[in-house]
Amino acid sequence: CHIIGTRPYTDTNTARDSYIMAIFSYGEGYHNYHHYFPSDYRNGIRWYHFDPTKWLIQSLALIGLTKDLKKVPEKLIQQAQRDMRFKKLQMVAN
Repeated sequence: CHIIGTRPYTDTNTARDSYIMAIFSYGEGYHNYHHYFPSDYRNGIRWYHFDPTKWLIQSLALIGLTKDLKKVPEKLIQQAQRDMRFKKLQMVAN
């Protein structure tokens, strides 16, 4: 999870996001997100991201066994992605 994949949220660490690694690691493959937003209970933030732990926690919340699940606001997620795209464009331009 620190070698294969992309870094869509930050390049300040070696963690990477990879749907292939997510399958082999039961959702931990969305590691770049997890390292940049550690308070979020999810690793895979989209409904289609393979993240069984997220699904289990959501299921437990539906029946009242968990509560107050922390989620990073979509606005912050999009800002992190924009910042990384801008940073990559700057590196290409230089």
